[in-house]
Amino acid sequence: MHRRTINNRWARAAAATLAALVAVGVTPATPATAAPKRADLRVTVTAEPTEVPVEGGWTTMTVEVRNVGTGTANDVSLTISRPAGVLPGSGGENPSPPGWNCTYGEPVWTCSYGSLAAGEVTAPSLRLGVYVPPGGTDESVVVGAVATTTSKEEVLTNNSGSVTYRHVAPDLTVSMVAKPTSVIVGGQVTYWIEAHNSGAATDGVHVELPVPAGMRGVTGNGPYGWDCSLGTDTVTGVTSYGCAYSLGLATGATSEPLTITMAVEQLAPGDAPVATATVKSSSTTEENTANNEASATVTVVEPGILRGLVWTDHDRDGIREAGETGADWAVEGMTVLRQDPADGDPLEHPVTVSPDGTWQLPVKPGRYVVQAAVDPYYTRSFSPPNVGDDATDSDVVPLTDPGSYYLFAGSVVIDVAAGTETVVDVGVVTS
Repeated sequence: MHRRTINNRWARAAAATLAALVAVGVTPATPATAAPKRADLRVTVTAEPTEVPVEGGWTTMTVEVRNVGTGTANDVSLTISRPAGVLPGSGGENPSPPGWNCTYGEPVWTCSYGSLAAGEVTAPSLRLGVYVPPGGTDESVVVGAVATTTSKEEVLTNNSGSVTYRHVAPDLTVSMVAKPTSVIVGGQVTYWIEAHNSGAATDGVHVELPVPAGMRGVTGNGPYGWDCSLGTDTVTGVTSYGCAYSLGLATGATSEPLTITMAVEQLAPGDAPVATATVKSSSTTEENTANNEASATVTVVEPGILRGLVWTDHDRDGIREAGETGADWAVEGMTVLRQDPADGDPLEHPVTVSPDGTWQLPVKPGRYVVQAAVDPYYTRSFSPPNVGDDATDSDVVPLTDPGSYYLFAGSVVIDVAAGTETVVDVGVVTS
């Protein structure tokens, strides 16, 4: 009797406790059941390249689908949306790789794959050739991809991806300087030209340089990286250099220097011919062409004249007398050396001696030394200098050059002014 009373009391207490828990919304735990296995598709979209020329061009699009869920994803499919004008194509790749079946409709493309088990990734990924139509610089074209499956998914927020293509164009500029900036008729000028690209990379860089009137092109082909030709337009009659740069210009890059030399011929002192170089991209449209030209001006100046006579001093007295005639064979060579060259001025001017021994050389105003050489093998040497009247003596002083086989003699430094003549005679003892 006592034991039954205790059991009844325990039962009534348990019932009261359960009723209290239910009243506050708490129910006893039930045995745990496993969560359902569901798929979860994650899409990654990449492209190479993402920049296309402003005139349009081919690129690629790669879409990877991975099942990061715990269940199988059946009937996986990709829907690719793109703006008008974006076209599919091989672009060097198969538009439907093994395992994919693509149809290209308007305005979407659909590519079906099949099933993806948990943890699997599409193999291979979908790789499509994509044509992006023309557009302005920095205009963007967005192509998106959305993955679907007939299986239930854990989440849908990672089922899509996109790639942005951007229209780009090169922006070429050109710099140009002339060396030297002043020259006499008969002299030469070298134009130094560099192309710079502050826009998109381009493989086709072309420079055109018309030859100014009164000048003549001397350069044949161009220096390293440049392929130049000189031709005359049959319509305009203008002769120009056309030079293609074979190394290409990346963004921010500057070309190797292009050097083109021209001779000043049918001009006169006071003339100032202007040469203008134009750079352009021959492979890609360039929208900004306002900075594609550069010019350099050269001034034609009046020369001074250096001249003289190479004569044979038979009696070794340094005075030119009757019977001591001029002779070009008496010297091995003569050179006029510039002492104060400007940038681009030649340092040496070779002298041509006439058979009668006379020589003459027009030079740009400046400071010069006249130098002559004789061959001691023929027992030749130089006359004693400056021993008589300047009209009949020798004006060069023997020089010491232990490292040379030849004997040299040179004048004092001569200040040559425009429109002046300076005589330097060279006496040679020939026996």
